[in-house]
Amino acid sequence: MKKVFQFLIIFISAIGLGQEHWAIELRPTLHFPTRKVIDEPLRIGNGIDLIGVYRLGERTDIYTGLIWNRFDTDEGYREDNIEFTQKGIQLGGLVYFNIFQKQKNPFYIRAGMTFMDVKVVSTLTAFNFKTDIAVGTHLGFGMKIVSLGKWHVLPEIRFSNASFNYELNDMNRNLAFGALSITGGLRRRF
Repeated sequence: MKKVFQFLIIFISAIGLGQEHWAIELRPTLHFPTRKVIDEPLRIGNGIDLIGVYRLGERTDIYTGLIWNRFDTDEGYREDNIEFTQKGIQLGGLVYFNIFQKQKNPFYIRAGMTFMDVKVVSTLTAFNFKTDIAVGTHLGFGMKIVSLGKWHVLPEIRFSNASFNYELNDMNRNLAFGALSITGGLRRRF
């Protein structure tokens, strides 16, 4: 994980080299789980992304950045609760398009991969563990709204999934996450 952070620091520090082609994006997210994890339903999760974006062309961007998500189980009347914290990096690309000829704010499709691990913490000590790093995917649809000069707002609906391996009681097991997410990014272009 240390090398990942070093890579991101170098990537973000390079922003000053290519003025007008670089942007930074902060993106808080609400995740609506689409599957159970460890046979437990999850409550609505939350997350935040810090992303560096590079414009390849008029209608294409690539991006990389840090991602952090948190889910927990719906504890109801029971005492036990399981919390899942995902963290890692993401890579991908965006393609912008217009539906109408004179459309000021273009739509976009985002597709990419995530490289994350999951830390699981529970009131039941048997469920405290950390998974291996795994590759996940995400696909999103949104709109780039020009607000003030170099500032943009990017509302988006995104689907993501990831499957993580871990060992518990000398047995290899798997955690699979899927979520439909509503997110709104704030981007500053340099």
